[in-house]
Amino acid sequence: MVVENQYPTRSETPSPFGCGYAALCLILSLGAALADEARWSYHMNQGNRLRDQGRYAEAEKAFLLALPEAEKFGDRDPRLALTLNNLGLLYKNQGRYRESQAHYERALAIWEKAPSPEDPRVATTLHNLGSVHRAEGQYARAAALFERALQIEEKTLGPNHPEVARTLSSLASLRMDQGDYPEAERLCRRALRIQEKSGPPEQAALGTTLSILAAACRLQAKYDAAERFAKRALRIKEKALGPEHPELTATLQSLADVYYVNARFSEAQRLYERSLSIQEKALGPEHAALAATLSNLASILQARGRPGEAEPLFRRGLAIKETALGLEHPEAARMMNNLAALYAKQGRLAEAEPLCQRALAIQQKVLGPGHVDVGYTLNNLAQVYTSQGRYAEAEPLFLAAWKLLEKSLGKDHPALGRGLRNYAFLLQKMGRKAEARETKARADSILASNTRDPADFTVDLSELEGRPRRPR
Repeated sequence: MVVENQYPTRSETPSPFGCGYAALCLILSLGAALADEARWSYHMNQGNRLRDQGRYAEAEKAFLLALPEAEKFGDRDPRLALTLNNLGLLYKNQGRYRESQAHYERALAIWEKAPSPEDPRVATTLHNLGSVHRAEGQYARAAALFERALQIEEKTLGPNHPEVARTLSSLASLRMDQGDYPEAERLCRRALRIQEKSGPPEQAALGTTLSILAAACRLQAKYDAAERFAKRALRIKEKALGPEHPELTATLQSLADVYYVNARFSEAQRLYERSLSIQEKALGPEHAALAATLSNLASILQARGRPGEAEPLFRRGLAIKETALGLEHPEAARMMNNLAALYAKQGRLAEAEPLCQRALAIQQKVLGPGHVDVGYTLNNLAQVYTSQGRYAEAEPLFLAAWKLLEKSLGKDHPALGRGLRNYAFLLQKMGRKAEARETKARADSILASNTRDPADFTVDLSELEGRPRRPR
């Protein structure tokens, strides 16, 4: 005989609340999740707003409040990746590159676990991580990341998407760092065609691209086009960001650079000083971005015959750059070259020589022996040797510089003309008068077609900063 169990087991015992108990638990759980979501969204929106206003310290506090809320969603949740990405961007803007890189890499690891490895969000983080490597002078790594991001964006978003244009602009900036100015211009023009069709939401990005394009044209001695693009960029960025935003400074410097090479020194100085004031207020006195501005302002003062005011600015800029980015950064080498040029003009050759040699060693190691910066430094070191009467040592440096500048900039660039004029002076000193006349004639022909270009500088003219570095 089968005896039925008259007493239900524990799991079968009906709750005194019936089905409503389970529903209540579900409601409470959903309520807690919604509260977490609301707190995360609030802090993220606040952080984004403050960052866009250039209020970086306040933005950091908001993002750091969002981070633990995002971590509640799980270690693969896209909201956590987005929070990490935004913190990475903020730290990059503050010049805190190691922290920025760590956050971007963590975000990238999350995105890459998504169902598709070609998710556009992967591309965004690749792009941003590439911007950090570029700022650190790690150009090969940056190029690989930008190119991978571009490939994903073109495939998933289409070749005319605004995100494609942003990556093209960043890649253009990198190509300028690498000395390939024609390729930088080509990339900028492609980005520009996309952004001009994208409408008002892309106005700030359009201003950035125009600023980069202005720099690419300036470095190729296309000064009228450079001024036109730089002025348009400044109008757009001021309208989009306001007159005191830290991201405006690169655009101010791009126009200042154009004024500088056109010998409009007072106009250039005003823009550099405005840029420096914004940076010091928003970023602090030791931010890496100040180094380039200080160096540019020092070059203006040097050009205006005020070397005593220029030297401490050069030194301060170099100290900031070395502290922020290390002793072997390409931009630190550029600043060493500028300071060496100042010393050489003051007759302080014993101080100029080791700076030139140190800059040359960094550039050859980090940029490679064929980079245009190497050509400028070789030319400056050759001038130092000429002034010291070391003619046999100077000549091969002039010839190597001549070859590099001609290859990188073309046969009619004013920097080549100035280099040839210096070489002609050396030939005259060596008693090779016929060669000196021939070389000087070619130099004069080049410089005559660039009459607005100040003739007294070499590195300072063509290697002023002013390269926007706005990641997404």
